[in-house]
Amino acid sequence: MKKILIVEDDKDIIGLLSFALNSRGFETIEAGDGRQGLKQFTNNPVDLIITDAMMPNVDGYEFVREVRKFNKTVPIIMLTALKAENNELEGFEVGVNDYVSKPFSIEILIKRIESQLNKCHHQPESLEDRIVDGNLLIDLSRYSIYVNDVEVKLTKKEFILLVELIENHGKVITRERLITLLWGENYFGDTRNIDTHIKNLRRKIENDRIKTIKGIGYMYEKTN
Repeated sequence: MKKILIVEDDKDIIGLLSFALNSRGFETIEAGDGRQGLKQFTNNPVDLIITDAMMPNVDGYEFVREVRKFNKTVPIIMLTALKAENNELEGFEVGVNDYVSKPFSIEILIKRIESQLNKCHHQPESLEDRIVDGNLLIDLSRYSIYVNDVEVKLTKKEFILLVELIENHGKVITRERLITLLWGENYFGDTRNIDTHIKNLRRKIENDRIKTIKGIGYMYEKTN
């Protein structure tokens, strides 16, 4: 069953979309704005995303930007009442695959969804979307981690941290760089938070390939 994330601040539209998609055999996950959408996306692997453009807190464009930092391939359809060409261009620039204008036809939207899923199904899986190291597999396209073929749940920050370390395997990454990566340049919180994330990562991936370089930072040692 294909899983679709709906990010929309209009409860009537969410209800309509969920009912229509569920009745056609899709599983749906709902979010009321971009902030909630990012949380749902982080915690749930999905096959397609439908997002509104204009929403409170985090709008559709910023939501798509954040999704594309970690997943380049999941199809994204944007719903919008905005008719200006520059709005659509902005959407395509941040990573939207298709647009559906409001008010919209459910049947047309379903066809757009099926078209995007069909394209995704027929695209050969790229080795660039996967990182394999011994019993560890990182599926970058689905934002998923597997240890011994069993999916392991990581937080968003743990995922970012692991990918950064493994993509720079054999190199020492300073604690300062990792802190900036996770919390930004203006972070003034407890720097020991990074140690907690490293400890959790080691436990979840069930190996000791993340090495502590005392007084400097961390380094990932690949097995192959």
